[in-house]
Amino acid sequence: MRNKRNNGEGSFRKDERRNLWIYSFSYEVDGQKGRKQFAGKTKGAAKQKAEMFIEGLKKPSDKRYTVEKWCEYWLNSIARPQVRERTFEKYKSTLKNYVIPYIGELSLNDVNAGDLQEHFNDLMVFGGTKGTGLSPSTFKATRKYFMQALDYAVDRELLTSNPVRKTKPPKSEKEEIVILSDEQVSKLLDETDKLDNQFMALMMRGIFTIAVHSGLRQGELFALDW
Repeated sequence: MRNKRNNGEGSFRKDERRNLWIYSFSYEVDGQKGRKQFAGKTKGAAKQKAEMFIEGLKKPSDKRYTVEKWCEYWLNSIARPQVRERTFEKYKSTLKNYVIPYIGELSLNDVNAGDLQEHFNDLMVFGGTKGTGLSPSTFKATRKYFMQALDYAVDRELLTSNPVRKTKPPKSEKEEIVILSDEQVSKLLDETDKLDNQFMALMMRGIFTIAVHSGLRQGELFALDW
């Protein structure tokens, strides 16, 4: 008679094409049940992801989480089993560099939108290794990952709402448009006359003339019928 597997126990198979071990298992935790599988370079790595997934389904019992403890819990038990290792490392380094050092000691329930907005504003102005402010992409990643961590705290009823969602993201910086002066346009067109091939000289002069007067982009210019 086959023995019944315990919760979280499963079976392995080798994916020869990807050279990975696949660990498949059934679970039932706090009323949640289903079947899942995780891949890893070794059996141990695949099973570790499964164990972290099971741990993440368990409702946290300690209501006195600090921001640091909660981020560590979310990173290792929730995020890590769901994403690639490189993505997980990005999550981890972002939160450890731009969130935990500043508000990590705060109780999870003491985090509010006003204080977070001030912290985010400081990151945009003074953050980063050079102290000259984070790039918009790095800031958006920081806000996004912390939002995901606190969304899970809301799901687990440790928070009634997510304060990160009440903060404002930075406005995207628009690249300044450089407009050529009349003198620069004349010099540009004169350069086409120096081409050895007369046909190419006429064609390039025509393209540049249309470009400076219409503002068409390169792809739009070459799509024109001549």
